Amino acid sequence: FFSILLITLAFGVYSEGDVISLEHQGQVNDVCAGGVINGQGESISSLSLGEYSGKVIWINFSASWWAPCQAHVQDGDDIYEHYINDDDVRILTIFYDQGQPYSCAMWNNFLGTPNGGPPIIGEMQTLLLNGNTYNTDTDLIYNWFSCSTCALPMNVYIDHNMSVHNISESADSYSTIMSTIDEMKSLIPPSCTDIDEDDICDDIDDCVG
Repeated sequence: FFSILLITLAFGVYSEGDVISLEHQGQVNDVCAGGVINGQGESISSLSLGEYSGKVIWINFSASWWAPCQAHVQDGDDIYEHYINDDDVRILTIFYDQGQPYSCAMWNNFLGTPNGGPPIIGEMQTLLLNGNTYNTDTDLIYNWFSCSTCALPMNVYIDHNMSVHNISESADSYSTIMSTIDEMKSLIPPSCTDIDEDDICDDIDDCVG
């Protein structure tokens, strides 16, 4: 079992079952490393969560300075590789306090992902006052989901409707992450082709006349 770090933060904007607001879906975030969207091959330099609408999203929150986050990296790498060609799944890392001591590029190297790795968004959580109060800027994605005593690593799962499926304040196991992603995938309505527009989900043109 991984150790976890409990920190005191403002209550988050979202709880399980809440839908991510259009404002937050549209917020453009700089990608500091990785940035390969599953099997698409080309890296991106920025993204918004709204671009992932209709897909299931696993977001892993890690901190540069916290050893259990480093220990959790290999699971993230394996899960990314497992879903690399699955267009229904998107994986994202929110990386806290880049440069303390590891940069985004160094964290991406920890992944060891031959395909370039998932997008990493770097966030700086500035310590204030006596070191017990944290930046509560709501532009920080972490603060959308954090609670009064949240932990790092943290995992957030968002379904295809942009609804928060689960917030896990721990380093979820490989099997837990996989089963949660697969559970969300099972809720995506099947795609269909209605060639003859008869409201029957098939690719058969059986219209008469």
